[in-house]
Amino acid sequence: RETSVESENSVARSLVTEYKSEGVEKLKPLFEKYFVGESRNFLDQKYGVENLPTGQQPYVRNLGAIIEWHHFLLRLETDQTKRAGLKNELKRWENLYHQVLGSVSEYGNSTEVIEKRFEPSTWDDKTNERIKTLHPKIREISNTFINRLESEMGLQFRISDAFRSIEEQNRLYEQGRTTKGNIVTYVRGGGSYHNYGLAVDIVEIKGSSFNYDVDWARVSSIGKELGFFWGGDWAQFKDRPHFQLRNAPSTKSLMVMPKDQNGFVIF
Repeated sequence: RETSVESENSVARSLVTEYKSEGVEKLKPLFEKYFVGESRNFLDQKYGVENLPTGQQPYVRNLGAIIEWHHFLLRLETDQTKRAGLKNELKRWENLYHQVLGSVSEYGNSTEVIEKRFEPSTWDDKTNERIKTLHPKIREISNTFINRLESEMGLQFRISDAFRSIEEQNRLYEQGRTTKGNIVTYVRGGGSYHNYGLAVDIVEIKGSSFNYDVDWARVSSIGKELGFFWGGDWAQFKDRPHFQLRNAPSTKSLMVMPKDQNGFVIF
């Protein structure tokens, strides 16, 4: 007979089935109590479930329950071979928990905490404000990028464009096509990393003027060291002022990935 735990989560069901074959079915009620009843409060507190977005809570709670189950089995198991196997399994589940918690909590309900903890500190107030609109994943490296350009090249760069809404992207796409101006982008709304706060455009500030005639090879080498992909490396449309997070999911994937309460994609 399946318990409510087994019905709730396929991972839990497979584990219970596995341990049935090991002769520990009598421990199944312990596993169940971590999912339902009074022990849920303990589990939520220990594994930080209460601080996560509602949609992520059941999954992280289940991971916590699986980890507790393995800890309990280790306390009972005396066979060294089986203990070694349990430890390997426990490590795998704990690694998964930390991986999931890191991606969810960093861009979930605790995003506000990150904003308070990290305060942009470049030479330029406009840049500092624009960094705050970026995805938490690239705020600090964007801040470091601007500061390194100043310290290593003696040039003051400004982030001229950071987060850009889908609507803004579409208006920009129409420029040079259905509205006045030159064509400045080849992607519609949702197709730019700016739309997810994962890209910045930069320009040197000389006095009160913008200057794009700079040593982009040197600028880009610093950006690449920090984890950016440089738009100047594109084969067709070379966008030298553009830097976006390297190895980020494709924009097609980003379009459908879950977002936290602040609108940032969770990945």
